[in-house]
Amino acid sequence: MAATLLSWVDEKEPVTFDDVRAQCFIDADDENAKYLIETNIIPAARQLAETRTGSAIRRGKYRETLKLFPTGDFTLSKGRATKILKVTCGGLDVSVGDFLLLDIGGDMIVSPISGSAGAGPAYIEFEAGIDIAAFPSVKQWILLACGWAFEQRELLLAGQPIQEMPASYVDSLLQPITTPPRF
Repeated sequence: MAATLLSWVDEKEPVTFDDVRAQCFIDADDENAKYLIETNIIPAARQLAETRTGSAIRRGKYRETLKLFPTGDFTLSKGRATKILKVTCGGLDVSVGDFLLLDIGGDMIVSPISGSAGAGPAYIEFEAGIDIAAFPSVKQWILLACGWAFEQRELLLAGQPIQEMPASYVDSLLQPITTPPRF
């Protein structure tokens, strides 16, 4: 079970070139740096944060695929879901009003209101992502990751070994959106 990104809902990343420029003291006129940061470094830092937390940061539309629809509550594999958009079970659309979306300590639980949705494979489309302004520590983590990647850019391009960011401090900035470990 894994959520697949279908499309982005937000047109832009949670941090901008200007945010990274201020963090890293980069010259505003450096077009090469701007291109590298906007096209590679920012998306990679956001994706790394999403991978480490299990949560969506940039708002997107996702599809969860299940072999069989569970008989009771179940956990979505992507954290920070905000709404259920579509439920299909056994090839038939099921009313999204028949389900509650609950945030239980970072886990996003889908709870059927009226029992089981039916038999067969199921697809749940949902929107997930955060308002970055509500999570300043996550924004700071992404900026630190961008600064680290920008400083290491020659090594990254040359395939050389690189020094990791200090995880114990830095990763604690992601705690507010980190989903609990699963079995």
